[in-house]
Amino acid sequence: MNRSNKKDDSGPCYLFGGEVFLLMDGQKGLRTRMMKLAAIAAAIMFHVVCAIAQPQPPAVEWERTYGADDDVVISDQIKSDEGYVFGGTTAAFNARLFDFWLLKTDMSGDCLWSRGYGGESMEECFSITQATDGGYMLAGYTLSYGSGGQDFWLLKTDANGDSQWSRTYGGNNHDACTDVLRTFD
Repeated sequence: MNRSNKKDDSGPCYLFGGEVFLLMDGQKGLRTRMMKLAAIAAAIMFHVVCAIAQPQPPAVEWERTYGADDDVVISDQIKSDEGYVFGGTTAAFNARLFDFWLLKTDMSGDCLWSRGYGGESMEECFSITQATDGGYMLAGYTLSYGSGGQDFWLLKTDANGDSQWSRTYGGNNHDACTDVLRTFD
């Protein structure tokens, strides 16, 4: 499912997974037109559209499709001066089950690298944030690691997407993290 239909911090660019949204400039800011929400839980490619808000019709800055048929749309994105980083879930690295997925592009949307993280069972990434060292924190759940059942999984990578460490939290029931935020202390 697309959990990331939010404006980035640097300007009038919106990033969406799963479906194409047309943006228009309204009296009270941006609003969506011809909005088609797709509640697709799995097995779709994600499609990113970067549109600049201006008088109708909006201009598309760039448009790319990433992944394969078994990839789930992004859970979150981060924009920097170098490009975009998307987090989500994919089956590309584990033929039958889902893994965490991190994808980095340049400012034009060209893929710089793509990484999958997970074990023998299923993982799902719900949120990412950039760490103070330039790396990334991914959060969601795992069935591969932990103390049994579905456990909250926190994964830390460096700026190149290489795994540095991971931790699981939870008991025998269903535990997950739906949002991860950076603190400044």
